Amino acid sequence: MLEHLEQGDVSETIQEFFEKSRKFKPAKKSTLTLQEVDEFLEELSSLTKEDEQMNHLKIFAAKCTGNDLKVVIRLIKHDLRMNAGAKHVLDGVHPDAYQAFQSSRDIKTVITRCLGNKDKSSKAKIELMTPVLPMLAEACKSVEQAMKKCPNGMYSEIKYDGERVQVHKKGSEFKYFSRSLKPVLPHKVAHFKDFIPQAFPHGKDLILDSEILMIDTHTGKPLPFGTLGIHKKSEFRDASVCLFVFDCIYYNGEILTNKPIKHRKQILKENMTEIQNHIVFSELEEIHDPKDLSNMIAKVLKLGLEGLVLKDMMSIYEPGKRHWLKVKKDYLFGGAMADSADLIVLGAWYGTGKKGGMMSIFLMGCLDEDNDKFCTVTKVSTGHDDKTLERLQNELDMVKISSDAAKVPNWLRCTKTMTPDFVARDPKSQPVWEITGAEFTKHEVHTADGISIRFPRVTKIRDDKSWDTATTLKELKVLYTKSKENTDVSLLMKETSEESGGSSSSPKRKKPNESPKQDKSKKNTLEDFVKRDEKGVKRKLSGRESDVKRAKTSSNYKKVEIKNPLPNYFENVKVVLKDSIRDREPEVIRYFIAYGGVVLRNENGGITHVVHLKNSTDEPDSKYGPDVKHVTVDWIKNCVASESICDYRPYVVCWKPT
Repeated sequence: MLEHLEQGDVSETIQEFFEKSRKFKPAKKSTLTLQEVDEFLEELSSLTKEDEQMNHLKIFAAKCTGNDLKVVIRLIKHDLRMNAGAKHVLDGVHPDAYQAFQSSRDIKTVITRCLGNKDKSSKAKIELMTPVLPMLAEACKSVEQAMKKCPNGMYSEIKYDGERVQVHKKGSEFKYFSRSLKPVLPHKVAHFKDFIPQAFPHGKDLILDSEILMIDTHTGKPLPFGTLGIHKKSEFRDASVCLFVFDCIYYNGEILTNKPIKHRKQILKENMTEIQNHIVFSELEEIHDPKDLSNMIAKVLKLGLEGLVLKDMMSIYEPGKRHWLKVKKDYLFGGAMADSADLIVLGAWYGTGKKGGMMSIFLMGCLDEDNDKFCTVTKVSTGHDDKTLERLQNELDMVKISSDAAKVPNWLRCTKTMTPDFVARDPKSQPVWEITGAEFTKHEVHTADGISIRFPRVTKIRDDKSWDTATTLKELKVLYTKSKENTDVSLLMKETSEESGGSSSSPKRKKPNESPKQDKSKKNTLEDFVKRDEKGVKRKLSGRESDVKRAKTSSNYKKVEIKNPLPNYFENVKVVLKDSIRDREPEVIRYFIAYGGVVLRNENGGITHVVHLKNSTDEPDSKYGPDVKHVTVDWIKNCVASESICDYRPYVVCWKPT
């Protein structure tokens, strides 16, 4: 049974063994009605003891065929596996049924209203004490995108690293719902009933959209993500759970979802009084200028905060819609600002659903050189397409241990929670993958000094690396410290400078009262990659002096000044790009130029390197001479990541004639 269960669908496993059972035989013919199934599920949901639930299921199973029981199990698991969601079903009931369901999530009320109004409109209606699907945000990848999406100006709010909570108050009764519309654990919110009446003295009935997180009562600063889960532990005596309120969608009988957020914010401002360390407004700024937005993004990232949520000032509250924008450092510049590490595949788990029966979740880790042990860092399940996953089933040399902690090999330091279904036969022969995530974080279930990666994804299979060149525990600690102490926002500030046609000094290098001096020795500027708006400058692609001179004298061009130049890591490095790298890896080349490198179009200009996309070529480039180094684009990436010129030898391109 356990082996069959590894295929990923528990309902099919139950069906197969139920039909083979001799002691408890299934019904020969299906006689169950929908009403009987509904009554069974209703009764099951009211039982809290395991023995009572098992007995109730046993009585009901006696009436089921194998297929009946399979479908009922899928109903219990909320997954009918029929490739159809609530929208497909409810659209068949009434054109407005799904919209009503999005707002109230009360299926009984929706069906009753829709079936009772066959020829009338059944528009969505907010109901107090019934959870409303929260409005969501889509990823915002640039300042330019934000300005286009918010033409009326925007509220730029701090994206707090806590838990989304919807607060319902009806007189003296309170309910709290999570992002998934489930009740919030009482220890996180129970005390708010004493403070909400103080914060809203005239608010008899209301629905608030908010975020809860732990804050230090001495400093007022938020504590790390996950501390809510250990609220009662002694190490957080000087902390308090605080409600950060950012929206109000119902107030004293008035539904506010169709009012612009500017109006909803005004209602909050007029009716809410902050209670220090308990109920406060979310921090925000009103933004109309792209430069102000760039500065605020840079500010929150340098402070180590998660990011921003941007909302058009005239937007309404649309339940379930992703019409807000969220800005995080791993979204910007194609992920160039995200945290990443090169980790070793140490183990794997079976997947579920269509990935059932195959390794699709992977345990990633690094080497602790001091103890000669491998530590766990994160588990990752995204980043590979179906073909790659299929290939990995044969390529990865794994030993099945079925999550048995007693079978974990001595070379692996692993907590019981992170014990995988498979472990590597030999970690030193395992592949290295680049794992990128929103940020480095701390998680006690991992053994690499607790360091982990939040929202991890595989961004590259590092064929050029092996276990001894992957990120070690020491290096991981340095990356974690750097990530928390200082976020490099130079690319962001540079984008602001380019878009505004002026310049922006980097707070990382100069104090506000200093007058930064331009380094005249730097002949390379970002003029090769400047893209301006309709006011002036077109894209400049040539690096020749005559073109630059013409750009400076033309009224259609503005000079790009960099008051705080970045370090010249690539000084005296002149490259020729092959394989359309400029089009395929534009952000990498942007980094290369920003850090002092020169891209040549004329192949007779003192070339030092030829950059290729792949690590092999079937045509020898002898025309460049014996001293010119042929490397992959990964060499540039690694140099940028390590902030120095790295050994080129691991990235040498080989000639493999066909």
